[in-house]
Amino acid sequence: MKQKLISLFNQLSGVEKREFTRFIESDYFNRREEPVQLWHYLLREFAPAGKTWQPAHAFQALFPNQPHDEAKLRYPASWLTKHIEYFLAMRRFEKNETEQALQLAVSFRERNLEEHFGQAVRMAETALEKRVRDQAWYHDHYRLEFEKYALIESQRRTAANNLPAVGKALDTYLIAAKLRQSCIQLAHQSVFQTKYDYTFLPPLLEYLEGSQFLEIPAIALYYHCYKALTEGDEAQFRKFRALLEEHFESFSQNEIRDLWLLAINFCIKLLNTGSRPFGEEALSLYQTGIERQIILENGVLGRFAYKNTVALALLYGQYEWVKGFINRYRTALEPAWQEDFYHYNLARYHFTIKEYGKAMELLAKVDDRDLLLNLDGKLMLLKMYYELGEFNALDSLLSSMKTFIRRKKELAYHQSHYLGIIRFTQKLMALRPGDLVAASALRKEIEAAEGLPEKDWLLAKLD
Repeated sequence: MKQKLISLFNQLSGVEKREFTRFIESDYFNRREEPVQLWHYLLREFAPAGKTWQPAHAFQALFPNQPHDEAKLRYPASWLTKHIEYFLAMRRFEKNETEQALQLAVSFRERNLEEHFGQAVRMAETALEKRVRDQAWYHDHYRLEFEKYALIESQRRTAANNLPAVGKALDTYLIAAKLRQSCIQLAHQSVFQTKYDYTFLPPLLEYLEGSQFLEIPAIALYYHCYKALTEGDEAQFRKFRALLEEHFESFSQNEIRDLWLLAINFCIKLLNTGSRPFGEEALSLYQTGIERQIILENGVLGRFAYKNTVALALLYGQYEWVKGFINRYRTALEPAWQEDFYHYNLARYHFTIKEYGKAMELLAKVDDRDLLLNLDGKLMLLKMYYELGEFNALDSLLSSMKTFIRRKKELAYHQSHYLGIIRFTQKLMALRPGDLVAASALRKEIEAAEGLPEKDWLLAKLD
């Protein structure tokens, strides 16, 4: 509980801390002094983040000159944690006009205040009209229609009701939610090799074909996206892209980010099957998505989006652009990963333009906390040793990599892929000059290998 309290405290902004001070000092929310004292203790002692919790020190701040009693400290710490959580939830509620109006409507319905209920419903409808029509909009629209039905049923059971509208609103929300979830599962499945149960999705897709539901952007976008991802169908992807541009303003920032990344995933999937034009399209989506702040979250650029953008730009020879990008977006990365991913990607740039010495210097600055980044760095070093003819160093690296990879059980199926490049690099080193038969046999073996990192590089070395 103490650790959770400190973690929550450190995540609060300065404004939030000032507002919570007023919140906790209000006798509506709190009538005990110990939680207030503990809060002010945190403000004094933990304002600079990174300090560790000292129970004895905290206890003396609340109960001076008393013998230490851990149980006595537990209550104010628990109370404070629970009310910080309540405060954060309340702040979200205060910003959500639709939710406020819906909860007010429920309250009025439960008190049989029909006129007041009508006013709350109109407030909810007005709030909904101001919002983008994303998946969340259809959920709230269904809730509003259901509240109208609930009032009619509670007061005039024989009167005409709005059940058709309730049913249509529910169907729209459920279809949109199911398609969105299925697209997200597909993207996750391709990375983590996880199997998901798609339940009634196949008959739903069949039903949607040619249905009026495809006139709703929140459904049509995910329908064409799913078809494109599962069938590799460029025509379906083009429909998805066109709808994405046309209805860009109709979705929340979070949902448009998901849609944008799904479009990138499709392009990367086709690039991996050999369709280079889709790699250029993926790069364009990354560049546009970053410039327009679409795939940034609260101004923060994800480290994998940063790394993927650099890789694609280097693949298509945009050297000047990528060097500027690496430096320009360095400070936009998550602070915890900023230096590692900056140095790795700058090393990759220097490696690509064959400045191997500079690349090695930069790789030495990359911490080994991120397992896959660590392995990517080792692969880059492997290629540089080979290109420079430093085969003793390469042999030593391959040996240490093999031991390292075999110990990392969390790599799962990736383990065999990384061991594959070690095995093929060793075979490449063992080839005798001019032995075309052995080279041809090795080429066939490499081409047949699935999931092999750096396959193109290995084949290029055979050439």
